[in-house]
Amino acid sequence: MPQIERNEPFLQRLVESFRAFLDESVVRAVASDYELCKKPDFAAAIEVLQSLSENVVAEENSGFNPSGVAGFQDGESQDAIDAQTLTSATSLSQHLSGNQETNSTSSASTSDPADATWVAPRVTSFNNDSKEDKILQLHAMFPELKTFDVEYALKKYNNDFQSALDHLLNMQYLEETGQQTKGIDGFVQLKEPQKRKGKGKGRKRREPSPDTKNAVPAELIREAKEQSDIGYIAERFNLTFDSVSETYYEHDCSSPETVVALLDQRISQDPSLADDDSLLEAVTILSRKYRQVPENYLQAIVSATNSIIPFSDDLAQLVNKHFARSKKNKGQKLMLGNIMTPLPRDEIEGSTSPSPLGSPNRPAWALSPTKPATASSPLVAIAGAGGSFADAIKASQALQHARREASASAVHMHRKGASHGLYRQAAAYYAEQARGHARDAHAATSAAADLLVDEQSYGRSIDLHGVSVRDGTRIARQRAADWWAQLGEFKAQEARTSPLAIITGLGRHSAGGVSQLRRSVAAALLQDGWKMEVGTGQFIITGRR
Repeated sequence: MPQIERNEPFLQRLVESFRAFLDESVVRAVASDYELCKKPDFAAAIEVLQSLSENVVAEENSGFNPSGVAGFQDGESQDAIDAQTLTSATSLSQHLSGNQETNSTSSASTSDPADATWVAPRVTSFNNDSKEDKILQLHAMFPELKTFDVEYALKKYNNDFQSALDHLLNMQYLEETGQQTKGIDGFVQLKEPQKRKGKGKGRKRREPSPDTKNAVPAELIREAKEQSDIGYIAERFNLTFDSVSETYYEHDCSSPETVVALLDQRISQDPSLADDDSLLEAVTILSRKYRQVPENYLQAIVSATNSIIPFSDDLAQLVNKHFARSKKNKGQKLMLGNIMTPLPRDEIEGSTSPSPLGSPNRPAWALSPTKPATASSPLVAIAGAGGSFADAIKASQALQHARREASASAVHMHRKGASHGLYRQAAAYYAEQARGHARDAHAATSAAADLLVDEQSYGRSIDLHGVSVRDGTRIARQRAADWWAQLGEFKAQEARTSPLAIITGLGRHSAGGVSQLRRSVAAALLQDGWKMEVGTGQFIITGRR
């Protein structure tokens, strides 16, 4: 039998085993240097592929997105790493070698501790508590849910606190977005139309075309869009689904009109918004971008969203559409005050812009990056030492590119290793270079995450939108500790009056409705001993347990 045919079964096993780590072309290129049907050669090929795959695991754990777009993850690639990529290269090597029934031992893993697979935190501090204590703790976190729901969650998961917490997070998401079916409505199912009998008995029945069968009714599409719009607005106003739904349908299912109506209600109920200096900085930021929106609406937006900049920006965009439409309507005369907004204060000659440092709205502790990255590379130093978010992303991209080039060089040198030992030494050198670049890229990505959170956080709100699960969890823990440290002598009292909000979002684009970031942050904060409540897309920390 030709050697190629003898090697093919073993080659396929390598391709399948390393598919989650390496391209098939790389696996085939490495395997072509060995007679895989021989046990020593098969073990040697595994060793080389193992060293290359370690770099891939480090890159995936870094949360790097080669696109460079803010928000490093795609959909929920930030939330869940494929289970196959979590398998260590060492155990994989042992598994394959075991299948060969050989006594040869693979080399020990050379991965750096910094490259070890990150495991999401789990709540274990309540494992020894009684069922009653667990119910009290969960009910304090989810005050909007019924006690029965909390008790049922614990019973369903055999008193496992972490599993019950994940279940309640999902339930709270469904409640907030109005998707939770209640009572007998949850059992209603659409009935299939009955076939006609009688006159058409002998006539051939026309089957609907495939397009007609698979087409989604327009009514369902429209209803889904309406539900999504209502949930979107309710999340940003921190209102219930039903309260927004009524206003939404009163204004012909128009999101801009609904937002304006809700803001009008807020302005009429609280005329003192115009005198609130705490809203000044956020209003100034929005007024630069949305000049057609009156200042009183911007003040109401910032107040309604609790100064959460991304939410404020979303609502301001909808209000801006409303006034843009009004301006285009023929036959309607606009008042001058409705289309002109005063210039931001820092653009008026002779004025001074308020400094964010030390201000009550954006304390200095919320601006400092958490655990600056170790500057083992000049690019990492640029990303971490006073650099911008764009600089950090560029540094991470450059390091990832260098890692890929070093990995390719390692493969190339290894293929030439059969002719001279120096090539094998060069392959080992390039493999080590690739591992170093992977560590530096992870550090640069973490620095970018710190900068992104600084840019979109405001006051006592830490916004984690757009960062990886690993970095988001790290930042949440560190910022909570910094917030607690800066409180005065009476920390417990100040924490209740000035709580900290950790914003993760609801996870609308995540599998199952709850993002892994939200799950991980909740578990980490609880494990660290924080007392908190679960809000709409955020966790409110009110002290220590």
